[in-house]
Amino acid sequence: MEHLVNNTKLSSTERTVIEYIITNIDKLENMTIKKICNQLNVSESLITKSCKKVDFSGFKDLKDHLLNQYYYKKEKNLKEDFYDNLFSDLKLTHNIIDQDLIAKIASQLCENNNKIIIFATGKTKIIASYFYFTLLEYGFNVEMVSSLYAEKGFETNNAIIFALSISGNNSKIDRYLNIINQFKKYKMIVGVTSTPNFISKNNVNFHIYGNIRKYFSSDQRANPFVEKYVLMYLIDNILLNIFEKLKYDNKVVFGNSKSKNFI
Repeated sequence: MEHLVNNTKLSSTERTVIEYIITNIDKLENMTIKKICNQLNVSESLITKSCKKVDFSGFKDLKDHLLNQYYYKKEKNLKEDFYDNLFSDLKLTHNIIDQDLIAKIASQLCENNNKIIIFATGKTKIIASYFYFTLLEYGFNVEMVSSLYAEKGFETNNAIIFALSISGNNSKIDRYLNIINQFKKYKMIVGVTSTPNFISKNNVNFHIYGNIRKYFSSDQRANPFVEKYVLMYLIDNILLNIFEKLKYDNKVVFGNSKSKNFI
């Protein structure tokens, strides 16, 4: 865009017009010739003349060209930021994971014939479904719950409960854990979140978390792109530890579990 401003055909006033348009590109979509005239105290003909001197038919032609470049660059930057954040957060999450804690939880899952309850809501249910299905394949007695009104979610006698949340700020999980903590019939509760912040931290025995420090940054609340991968990475770590434990105890052969914890 600098080549437009530095065009030698432009007079000082014309250069000011082009410079103003480019400098305010984030407002260009709603910009009109009339608004530029009022802002710079110039005539409409001067604006048109300025645009023609930089090889455009008029203001609309220049505007369309600049907006196409702007949105292309913005989209490119968004993708680059996504990959940068993804690799960075996964690496930092890997560095802070408490592997000893995960190994301890995996050991308890494999050694004791406890029922497993997975509680998750919203988009986190997609990741929870993968966790649920893999545990079923390993031969565990597991239930997945996403509603506060599901009776099976409260059949917690000697159960190991996993509360999964991408954000760590799930009010349904908090209500669920508050209720089951009144009876304390469970074996243990494990919270798994992509962020260290977890509103239900006081209601769990163990908290496994990722490195996401700013919940749904860059307007990603509706589509938590990086956050979901961090939670998935944590779940995979748990599953790998379970698999290794079953394999070590000769309870799994070629991925088919022979765990005593059968359905």
